[in-house]
Amino acid sequence: MATGVARLDQAQATDGVSFDGERLLTIHGPRYRMLVIGAGQLSRYLCNIALGLDYQVTVCDPREEYTEEWSIPGTKIVRTMPDDTVIDMKLDERCAVIALTHEPKLDDLALMEALKTPAFYVGALGSRRNNQARR
Repeated sequence: MATGVARLDQAQATDGVSFDGERLLTIHGPRYRMLVIGAGQLSRYLCNIALGLDYQVTVCDPREEYTEEWSIPGTKIVRTMPDDTVIDMKLDERCAVIALTHEPKLDDLALMEALKTPAFYVGALGSRRNNQARR
């Protein structure tokens, strides 16, 4: 801070803003991203929370009856198959994937692809029976 010298370096996904009294470190890189599988009511609540935390939010649901009324500003809606979306997004360590459709043909394929990535969080909502079936 005393000299005004600035430097650009590669950052790690775990780096954050810090100040030790002499040096200010700020991160100017990609935002955290969240892929939400399913455009149902629970997804709406989750997306609002994620947007409040400054995530870049993508909602994936190929079911037209769910996506035609999607109206959460600041989110991107895609209507492709979720497993294809996981691959296309090239998920990194700043990404989270959450499956909320309760449809195994949508959730499970996306989860299997997401587990192959370095995403920091991969999760799904479901009953104990669905959880056991997924395992």
